[in-house]
Amino acid sequence: PRELEMAKDQSRDNAIVLCILDCIMGCIQRMLEYFNVYAFAYVAIYGSDFITAAKETLQLFKTSLFDAIINDDLTGFVLFVGAFMGGIVAGVLGGLLAVVFGDVNPIFAGIICFFIGTFYVSLVMNVIRSNVANFLRSLR
Repeated sequence: PRELEMAKDQSRDNAIVLCILDCIMGCIQRMLEYFNVYAFAYVAIYGSDFITAAKETLQLFKTSLFDAIINDDLTGFVLFVGAFMGGIVAGVLGGLLAVVFGDVNPIFAGIICFFIGTFYVSLVMNVIRSNVANFLRSLR
């Protein structure tokens, strides 16, 4: 994509074509990243090399691609809401502790605790997301 950006700057005549090409390349990159999640899950579970895992993942996608997409779509939102709610709980507790001890502005403490709580809960949610990919593979 960096080469596309340089080409856009140099040539204004083909800017639309380069923009479309950039969009297509971005879509291919996102599809490969999505594919890699399942391929690396296969490597982690079975200990095989990446080429074998990619072939098995391709076979999985041929048989149940829509199951994988729906699975990720539904669980992705739930995991995001869980991380957000964990951040809210951490923010409220941080604000209450700031009121009780009175050393720091409660709003500032609540906001900082919200971001810290969201970060830590999202780390746990990423582990759960990895297990979702493993669960789909075990159903096959």
